[in-house]
Amino acid sequence: MAVVTRPTPDEFNNPVARTAPDKGRIVNILNLTRRLGESVVSLLTGLLAAALILYSGYVLYDSFYTQNTAGSTNWDLLQYKPEIMTDGATPLSGGGTLAAINADYRSWLTMYDTNIDYAVMQGEDDLYYATHDIYGENSITGAIYLASGNAGGFTDPYNLIYGHHMDNGAMFGALDSFASESYFDSHREGVIVSTSGVYDLYTFAVVRTHAYEAKVYNVGGKSAEDIIHFIENAEGTVIYRQGIANANSKIVALSTCAAADTDGRLVVFAVMLPHNMTETTTGLLTIAVNTYEGVYDGLWHGIDVTVNDPAALIEYSTDGGATWTTARPLIRDVGTIQLSVRASREGLETVTAVSLMRVTPAAVVVTAQDASKVVGADDPAFTAVVTGLIGNDTIVYTVTRPRAGQDEAVGRYNDTIIPAGAAVQGNYTVTYIPADFTITAVDAVEVIEDPDPPLAAFVRRFDPTGSSYGGRAWALVNLICLIVTAYLLLPLLHLKAKYGRSKLVGKLNKEEEQICELDERENEEFEKMTKKFKRRFAIGVALELIDVVLALVTFILTEDMRNPMVLIDRWTPLMVLFLVICWVIDVRAIRIRDKEILDEAERSEDEAAAAPTEG
Repeated sequence: MAVVTRPTPDEFNNPVARTAPDKGRIVNILNLTRRLGESVVSLLTGLLAAALILYSGYVLYDSFYTQNTAGSTNWDLLQYKPEIMTDGATPLSGGGTLAAINADYRSWLTMYDTNIDYAVMQGEDDLYYATHDIYGENSITGAIYLASGNAGGFTDPYNLIYGHHMDNGAMFGALDSFASESYFDSHREGVIVSTSGVYDLYTFAVVRTHAYEAKVYNVGGKSAEDIIHFIENAEGTVIYRQGIANANSKIVALSTCAAADTDGRLVVFAVMLPHNMTETTTGLLTIAVNTYEGVYDGLWHGIDVTVNDPAALIEYSTDGGATWTTARPLIRDVGTIQLSVRASREGLETVTAVSLMRVTPAAVVVTAQDASKVVGADDPAFTAVVTGLIGNDTIVYTVTRPRAGQDEAVGRYNDTIIPAGAAVQGNYTVTYIPADFTITAVDAVEVIEDPDPPLAAFVRRFDPTGSSYGGRAWALVNLICLIVTAYLLLPLLHLKAKYGRSKLVGKLNKEEEQICELDERENEEFEKMTKKFKRRFAIGVALELIDVVLALVTFILTEDMRNPMVLIDRWTPLMVLFLVICWVIDVRAIRIRDKEILDEAERSEDEAAAAPTEG
């Protein structure tokens, strides 16, 4: 009967490779060096492969994200698109929401039956929104933006809008198609919904020029007559339709890069006509005017006049026709101006139209601030917060407690701090909101706000506030931590080596009980050691599984991989902690430290099974 010597507890938990007595030390060192070299090469190969996979995935993600965010069909953009109504004030519900997010919002531009359907921003210079999106975050696609030299309400005679040329037709990539006469003739119309009103667009020219053409890109002081003169004399004019634009027109230019030239530019020009325009025609002379009605915004506003003959003389009257002037009247402050407009030219009958300019007051709210004092003390100075004022405008108001000297007992007095002043002040209607006053006892305990949790300052360091994305990003390190944590649980190349040990130990133990002659005490100790190992192994697997699930759930709940990427964020310490916990469990509970010992045990088992049974 064969006798098998069982390993000691120390040998069982920390096996050491056996050295054949006939092998010299040099051979052992060479073998060890060979195994170490193979391990290092395998590790480096795996790391390189993982890095290439991650980088390739990121490139695909970045390309998809860039193209998706630039497209005009992106819901993230179109949710802010305002509606156009045929009666009443223009509803800027969509644009108004975007204006609340980013004060640089100016209008919404749509060219019918094209991909051009975007919000128009305006920066302090003409470079900022070339590299930032509508949220003000870094973006290689940028945003559609109005020249910084233009008035934000499209009140200038000449307005210039920039946009990147995207190969997939996004942003202003669709402007290339306007160079085709057939496409130009079938895509002549669009609309701009701005803070000053709605304007219908009618394209009349497409010009190829260069980035340094001052007649196009220096917008300051430009008139419609200047632009028409440039188009008529530009060497690179592609299409021009005479007669649509005249010296009294309001013009907008859409500019983008020309695909074949670094400094080349393609510019589409369009006339801006008010959406609610009315026309009066006499003989061969036609005049069209609109009305202006808006809430006070601190800007000058006027009406738009279009005449079919650029040589006609345009005159205005604000006193019912008693006096006329060629100076275009403007309105800024609250009030109403009844306006008459006439167009005349020698040999043609004069035509007259009437219009209206009205500005209504803006709303201002004065909100008193809650205050308190200790019983018996003097009242503090009362303050209020004013919202709605424009620019450097001011209003006059006071904040008092009318029942001072009467309500002096300990308690809370609701709406007793009263702001007061005129209900109408200049260009504003003012609303006043009172506040509460609290009187506390002398020995009242001061309420101290709870400080930040102990780890709040540490975790806050990892917020990507320094990046251009703010909190709208996902962390690459968190993804790597999740992958490594899952790999510790699922070693795809060593499943048998890791999880087969428990089964093998039990099988060998049963085999040894059948062939070994051991005393009862030794058999109990070995059985106890085996159960301890199996218990530790099972607990380790369960703890690893729980840790991986927690890491996965945390990643899903905290990361959105559709957003831009940063290296780390505030959840990175937690993801690293999950990784460390899983690694510690793996090392302490279930890792196989010497694969050769396991292989030798398996060979011994196979040999024992194949050996003849003694009779």
